[in-house]
Amino acid sequence: MSHQEPSHRSAASPGNCKFMMVDITCGLPFEESSFDVVQMRIVPSLRDRSKILPEIWRVLRPDGFVLFLEPGEIFSGATQARTPAFIEEDRLLMLSPHIPSDPAGATNKSWSISNELADILRDAVGLSGERLFHDVEERKFAFPLGGWPEDPHEAQIGAMGPNMQISLLEGFRSMLIDNEILTEDGFKSLLDAVTAELNDFSLRMQVPYVYAWARKRH
Repeated sequence: MSHQEPSHRSAASPGNCKFMMVDITCGLPFEESSFDVVQMRIVPSLRDRSKILPEIWRVLRPDGFVLFLEPGEIFSGATQARTPAFIEEDRLLMLSPHIPSDPAGATNKSWSISNELADILRDAVGLSGERLFHDVEERKFAFPLGGWPEDPHEAQIGAMGPNMQISLLEGFRSMLIDNEILTEDGFKSLLDAVTAELNDFSLRMQVPYVYAWARKRH
C-alpha cells in the first residue's frame, strides 16, 4: 500500500459543519430541539444573559447541555495577587464601551463574569418563571502565561500565552484611543508595562478560567 501525504485543507470545513453569523439577542434561526450542545465562550461583554438563556433552552434537545467558558483577571502565581500593569488594563477596560454599564446603576467591580456563570445557569427561568436548567456544575482552572512552568507540557502551553494577551490588548487599541480613554503614548506605555510583566517569569503570570455547564430541564 503506497503512502500518500494528505492534501492541505486549512481553509476547508467538515461536510457537516456550517458557519453562520447571527445575533443571539435577536433569536436563533433554528427549530426547537435542534442541538445536543450549545456552547458560549469568552463573551464578557454579554453580562446579562437572562434574555438569551430561554432561546438556548429552546434550541436544545431534552437533557442537552449548555456550556459557558469565561476568563478571569490575570494574576501572579508567585504572589497570588494582581499586578500593576494588568490592574490598569482591567480598569481601562471597565471604562470602555466593551463592558456595558450595570442596568441597575451599580458599579461593576470587574469586567469578568466568570464567577457568576454557575449562578446564571441556576437562576435561569422561562416566561412563566420555570427553571430552565438542572445539574449545574463548574470547574475552575488557570493557564500559565509564559514558559515558566517546570513541566514541559505546561511550559509549551504557557509559551503561547503572552503573544495572545498582547494581541488581545492590541485589539483594544482603537477603542481605547477613539473613546479618549488613552492617548497613543498612553497606550504604548500600557503595552510596554503589560509585556514586561508577561516576560518576567518570576511573577508566574496566570489567567484563570471558569467552565460551567448545565442540562436542559424537560
